[in-house]
Amino acid sequence: MEARETHRLRVSPSDAALLRDHRQSLHLPQALEIVADGSLQPGSVIFETSRGDLDASIDTQLGEIERGLADVVRRRLQ
Repeated sequence: MEARETHRLRVSPSDAALLRDHRQSLHLPQALEIVADGSLQPGSVIFETSRGDLDASIDTQLGEIERGLADVVRRRLQ
């Protein structure tokens, strides 16, 4: 994670507390703002960068994997 690219990390309140407690051992840049977002479930994470937002939440990633596998299966059946 490039400190100059990522400005804010939005996570669930429980994850925010853990990240703040372990910031140094996780080597998170001091300039990175960790924001507790009550609308996010534990395991969800939104990176806010200078180029836009990136949803790296577990559910989002699993959905992308599912779509990718469905595309592969569809192509092989053609």
